Amino acid sequence: MAALTQDLQVLVVERRALVLDGLHILIDALDGITVAGEAVDGDNCLEVVRKLVPDVVVVSAQLPRISGLDLIHRLRGVRAATSVVLIELHELPDAIAEAVQAGAAGVVMERERFSELAAAIRAAGEHRLYLSPRANTLFALARASGYESGVLTPRQREVAQLLAEGFSTKQIAHRLSLSVKTIATHRDQLLVRLRIRSIADLTRYAIRAGIIEP
Repeated sequence: MAALTQDLQVLVVERRALVLDGLHILIDALDGITVAGEAVDGDNCLEVVRKLVPDVVVVSAQLPRISGLDLIHRLRGVRAATSVVLIELHELPDAIAEAVQAGAAGVVMERERFSELAAAIRAAGEHRLYLSPRANTLFALARASGYESGVLTPRQREVAQLLAEGFSTKQIAHRLSLSVKTIATHRDQLLVRLRIRSIADLTRYAIRAGIIEP
C-alpha cells in the first residue's frame, strides 16, 4: 500500500481577528493543506514556529512591533526550512523587491484573489518562488529602476518602525535591550542613509515603505 501523503502544514500570521478567521477557513479548505496554527504578531509567530515547525508561514506585511519583512529575516534564523508567503498591502516596487531579497518564497498583494494566495502557498511548499501578477509587475518595475537591495538592515528597519510609531530613543533602547547611544547611532545613520532630516520625514518614509500603517 502506498504511503499517505502528509498535508502541507501552514501557520497564518495576521493581527486582525476577522481577517485571520477568514484566512484560516479558506486555507484549511484547500486540498492537501492544513492550518496548523495561528499567530497575531511577530513575537507570537516565532514562538509558534518553534513549537509547530510548519512548512509554510503566511504573513501579513503590516504587523505590530515586527513588520512582515523583518519577520522573514528572523524566521530564517529560527527555521530556514520553513517557507514564507507575504501578503503585501502597499503597492511599492521596492517593498516587493525587498521581500524577495529577504527570502520570501511568495508575495501576493492584498487586493488580489484568494486563488493567488493558494498558488503561492503550494509553490512555497515546494520551495519555489511565486509572485502574483501584480507583485510580479511591481518587482519588474523595481529591477528596471535600478533597485539596490539592503537599503536598510533588519535592525535599522526595526529602529525606524519604533521611531515612526512614536517611541523615544530611551524607550527603544529598553525595548531592544541596547544602549541609548547605540539607538542614537542607528537613528542618525537612518537619517543619513535615507537623506532625510527629521523623525517626521522618517515617519512619512516608513508609511510609504510599508514599515508602518498610516
